[in-house]
Amino acid sequence: MSVDTPFDPEPALPADEAQRERIRTDRASTLFVEAGAGSGKTRALVDRVEALVLDDGIPMESIAAITFTEKAAAELRDRIRQRFEEAARVTATGPGIDPPRHGRAAAALAELDGAAVGTLHSFAQRILNEHPVEAGLPPGVEVLDEIGSQVEFEAQWHQFVDQLLDDPAMGRSILALEAAGVRLDALRQLALQMTDNWDLVAERLDRAAPPPPPFDVDALLARFDEVIAAREHCLDESDILLRRFTFLHECRARLADGVDEIDLMATAAAMGEKGQSGEKIGPGNGGKAANWAIPVAEVKEAIKQLARDCDAAVSDVTRGALAHIAGRLGDFVVRMADERQQTGRLEFHDLLVHARRVLRSPVHGAEVRHSLRERYVRLLLDEFQDTDPLQIELAALIADPDTVTDDWRRLRPRPGSLFFVGDPKQSIYGFRRADMAVYLDAREAFGDDAVHLEQNFRTTGPILGWVNAVFERLIDHRHRKQPEYTPLV
Repeated sequence: MSVDTPFDPEPALPADEAQRERIRTDRASTLFVEAGAGSGKTRALVDRVEALVLDDGIPMESIAAITFTEKAAAELRDRIRQRFEEAARVTATGPGIDPPRHGRAAAALAELDGAAVGTLHSFAQRILNEHPVEAGLPPGVEVLDEIGSQVEFEAQWHQFVDQLLDDPAMGRSILALEAAGVRLDALRQLALQMTDNWDLVAERLDRAAPPPPPFDVDALLARFDEVIAAREHCLDESDILLRRFTFLHECRARLADGVDEIDLMATAAAMGEKGQSGEKIGPGNGGKAANWAIPVAEVKEAIKQLARDCDAAVSDVTRGALAHIAGRLGDFVVRMADERQQTGRLEFHDLLVHARRVLRSPVHGAEVRHSLRERYVRLLLDEFQDTDPLQIELAALIADPDTVTDDWRRLRPRPGSLFFVGDPKQSIYGFRRADMAVYLDAREAFGDDAVHLEQNFRTTGPILGWVNAVFERLIDHRHRKQPEYTPLV
């Protein structure tokens, strides 16, 4: 026998449905959506796109939806396509036939393949392709993939190293770093890091740093004499600590007999706290207070300080040598970037830098920004917590083409022109310059009234309860460093 059971044709609405409704309907406001894990943020973003196109009549080609990875971009494009295909079918054949909405959905489908739905780098490439002359680029920009960029770097690097080693002005700096244990491969790694951030190198690095100061062996020998003189305060020749002074004499003699500056640095480096265990200076475990006329702790500390003085004497030279060589490395990576601009063979980071440059340009910036503002009337930024800080500047410069300022925080985009989605709890890609302070600054500048999506559709209640209980304690709200924790439902 069957038993009738109540049936609810209307599924329960999410606990944060009011926030989701605001995403769909409050299209005249610049919203900053903080979407927790598994909260359906992609669906919320697609809801916003659908409303902009079908309700407001904004063409799909006038909307830029920027996300983090190629995979995420492909998924977002597919979800948008499915939504408009469904809208076109329903409005054409359903009970509520709506010719205007059908026409908008059909037009959006036709425009979708050419629409700006993609990664930040692909959007920057669009800007440059639309304004190559203003950006100082040849027509037909080619974007190097990771392998192509690596091949280009290695070829240029080998030529640079040959020139560096043949340059008499750099010999002392190279030898000084070698004495400190810095090898050419470490310089190569530094050059790679500079290449990934060449715009900051061009802006901030002192590329005219002078050669390093000379190794001050006389001052170091004087320090040895000061410490060795403390042995006069020992009252018992059998004291174990006193035996360390024989070793200090030997160390001083090795320094005094050094052949050249590089030999002296290598000798001092071995004696320092970071030196080899058999050669480095230290007080050992001996020394009785009764055997010394002065506090034995002071004697031991003086010996420890002498080891630190050895390190400091070496560091003074190696820091100067590194700054000297870093200047050459900076010239190298900036020159490579200039060559890529001239040939139009750009790396991914070049796209962002040149796109920002053309928007900032005192000559062409205003014209390009106004052109892009007419071209892209709405910009939706996904995974904002992990994207390069250049993203917010590019978007804000386009959304507010009239304000002239060096600080994007002072830009005032037209309400509704920007839409942000992110979750500071999931900010993990710091290697892309992701900065929590920038995230919070953007939220404060453009979307202080944040919209929170808290409903989790991916995980069961007991797990969420545990997550909330743990992370409410671990995530400590700190101004410009860590946002507050928002529990998942």
